[in-house]
Amino acid sequence: MLLLLPCKSLANSGKTLEIVWKHDMKPLTKCVTPGLKRASKLLNYSCPGSKVTITWAKSEGEHNVEHVKEKVWTSCKGITNTSPDSSGIFTWEAPKAPKDHYFVCGVGGHCKMGQKVKITVAKECEEAG
Repeated sequence: MLLLLPCKSLANSGKTLEIVWKHDMKPLTKCVTPGLKRASKLLNYSCPGSKVTITWAKSEGEHNVEHVKEKVWTSCKGITNTSPDSSGIFTWEAPKAPKDHYFVCGVGGHCKMGQKVKITVAKECEEAG
């Protein structure tokens, strides 16, 4: 008998989207798949959503990543966290519910220079990541 693990059958389950964070980037729009949770009398399982990793080199300057509302993403006004993050990495896992999520660099005028990404969580993406 062949037992197919449900998470392995999902094309993008648990995959990682990698984004390099720089001042001179253009605003990005990406798509990732959500996590999945199923419960039944026969089988209970939870599959991870796609992961997003945003990285920046310290030699590229100081940055951070702030999860914001669409209005803040569009205008780059009202960003509350403007402190640099010296770790050089930000990770986020797509939630189970399809929705658009917005991320910006809150340091200096980086958001206005285009350092931001809109990530759509959808059951199917036209192109991976």
